[in-house]
Amino acid sequence: MSCEGFYVSADFLYWRAENHGFSYAYELETASPNVGEMVRVNPKWEPAFRVGLGWNTAHDFWDIFLNYTWYKNVSDSSATSTVGFIPLWPVSTSATGQYGAVSGKSRFMLNMGDLEMGRMVYLTKTIAVRPHLGARGGTLHQKFNSSFSERLAGANAEETFSGKNNYWGVGPRAGFNGEWHMSRGFSVLGKVAGALLYGKNDVNSLTSERLVDASVFTVGRHYTDDFYQLVPNMQLALGFQWQTCFWCESMFFKMSAAWETNYWWNQFHLPVGLVGFTAPLPTVGNQPLTMEGLTLNFEWDF
Repeated sequence: MSCEGFYVSADFLYWRAENHGFSYAYELETASPNVGEMVRVNPKWEPAFRVGLGWNTAHDFWDIFLNYTWYKNVSDSSATSTVGFIPLWPVSTSATGQYGAVSGKSRFMLNMGDLEMGRMVYLTKTIAVRPHLGARGGTLHQKFNSSFSERLAGANAEETFSGKNNYWGVGPRAGFNGEWHMSRGFSVLGKVAGALLYGKNDVNSLTSERLVDASVFTVGRHYTDDFYQLVPNMQLALGFQWQTCFWCESMFFKMSAAWETNYWWNQFHLPVGLVGFTAPLPTVGNQPLTMEGLTLNFEWDF
């Protein structure tokens, strides 16, 4: 039988996403401003998809594969306190504002394509690996908002913050897939891949506030930035797979369920502005963005 032919792949993704720099409030536990707890947006689980088209060549088990991943996540949270919250986004002080109610919201949008060339290598009768090399490119957009109300103390009646970081990049990607075949078509599946994407960040950070004796919001601080950056990205997956042949071995079907993790370095670039200072602080860019969860894959070779 010739192994040459096309194959299609479809993934159902059920992931959560979180930027670890998006803590937005400080909840006081006592009247002392030095005793309290950080408040973050609670990551939610959202469905998404990945689709791909591949071609098994007639030359020595080499194949070419192109896929596209779409993922969107919107998470929000809110809290109340009788002692009070001090804003972290916007960076504030208890003298500027101390509030009884706070809310935060994050939004992530991933559009990413991968092109890879790989070759299946059977190390033993039951263990096979597929090293691959190719490219990755696409966009990763992030938005983050927070609002503070129900003033308990300070000069401001309300405060809001809006920040966004839009990134596009392209670069090389490499990795390998591994399969440990057991019996009756079942196998253990593992995947690892890394990429280095060079691209551009467009960043916007806006703070608005309403004084106690005012009826409208005014802009407190508004900073923008754009710059090029090299961003590392790592993908890991581990799960189980089942596969079978039919129609006199002219077609091949497999399905898998895996836990997948995506780790993006340096995804925290919102300019930080302190109350009473004109210029923003230097951007802190070492916080990661993570996406992880269940990946169900279905593949049909024909």
